[in-house]
Amino acid sequence: MLNETKNILDIIKKFFSNGIRDDFIDVKKILCLCSAEYPEKNFSVNFIRYVIHAEGIKVGKRFYFVSENDIEKILLFFDAILKNYSVVYYSVAYEKHRKFFSKLNIFSPEILKKILQENDGENLHLVHFCVLNKKIRLEDEISKVFTKSDISLSLEDLQKIFPYVPEKKISAELKTKKYLPTVTGKYFSVSKIKFDTTEIFEAEKKILASGEYDFSSNFALNPEISEKNMIGLIFRKFFAGRFLLRGKKFYKRNISSANFIKTALENFLENKEKIAFTELLNFSKKICDNSSNSFFTALNYGFKFMVRVDENLFVKDSLVNFDVAGIDEALTPFVQNKIVSLRSVKSFTDFPPVENFSWNLFLLESFLRKYSKKFSYNAPNINNVHVGAIYPKSRRFSDYLGLQAEVIIQENIVLEKSAIENFLVEQGYRSKKIDKFTRKIIYQAQENLIL
Repeated sequence: MLNETKNILDIIKKFFSNGIRDDFIDVKKILCLCSAEYPEKNFSVNFIRYVIHAEGIKVGKRFYFVSENDIEKILLFFDAILKNYSVVYYSVAYEKHRKFFSKLNIFSPEILKKILQENDGENLHLVHFCVLNKKIRLEDEISKVFTKSDISLSLEDLQKIFPYVPEKKISAELKTKKYLPTVTGKYFSVSKIKFDTTEIFEAEKKILASGEYDFSSNFALNPEISEKNMIGLIFRKFFAGRFLLRGKKFYKRNISSANFIKTALENFLENKEKIAFTELLNFSKKICDNSSNSFFTALNYGFKFMVRVDENLFVKDSLVNFDVAGIDEALTPFVQNKIVSLRSVKSFTDFPPVENFSWNLFLLESFLRKYSKKFSYNAPNINNVHVGAIYPKSRRFSDYLGLQAEVIIQENIVLEKSAIENFLVEQGYRSKKIDKFTRKIIYQAQENLIL
């Protein structure tokens, strides 16, 4: 059958260079072409399908065919690249050498990756990139470059050193706390920053005595770094445990950081009739320790002290007049006695109007959080994308994982990881597929079914 296999492969490479499926339509086309080209031979659908699976490289729902000689060329080509560059992303390599790969019937980075993963036993091929061995990490390679350099480096400099790494990957690493931007738009390794510790210790005494400080010597030692960034770095390295930094001012931690944030936000929102979420978020960023905390803090205090009427506006509670009984009545057909996702409410036609405002899921979430007498709202965390659940107040759950376990039982979802994750994410009960949570949900659902 070797000759027949070769005949089939010749036909595929001639007429299906962009890949084929193993469905009836494509297999039938191959059968017709083979029968026309080799009328003396008897080809069958089953044998053609066998050859496709045995000889093809499957990517998605299609099979691609590359000769052994061409695969060897690809392996040698990548060996040559990896001798000079430590990290190679498939997508970048493919774009840089598209003509070369196209001649070998490689028409996407996914096909290239699959060939390398299945045939290259010398190098380590991961999901998005390849390296010589598992000890090589992009962040370490970038760090080595800065360690060897006596000058600051730009993003462009690093792109020349790592030409097979996407710009956004290099840029993301430069934004970590290991590097500081310079006043000229380049970057400097924090490990190479020079400190005048005597001046820093004297500054602490001045801060405690008068609130003032002087870091001029430290600024002079690092002329490429802005004063703002130097102050931030000095704070993180020498003061963070005992002081708070707000703007350029240092405050002794005589109250907890949480209490400081709570008081500041309460005072900020106290007399406001309305506020844009962007304004609230910007204020939160000034007083929180990191950007992630600032986002959740802004949303939390916005919902706590005001009503969110749309994506970018919170207003004072007294400005919103909810017909509580009427809204609860309108929600009843959606919820009944079940658990439903917030996103499942797709129409507000039967909802009583809210004067001066239009119904949307942001407004509904606010109503459920603070006003509904009949229904409760819960979510994995406070969020901006309508992820959460609505259910009757008569129902109780130990936590949100327990709620999700009940949803799985309620909707008769198979207790299998992918089925559960797909359902919960698609229906809006959670935003991400997180393996450890899924395992807990399955365990809880099994326990509930036994009980």
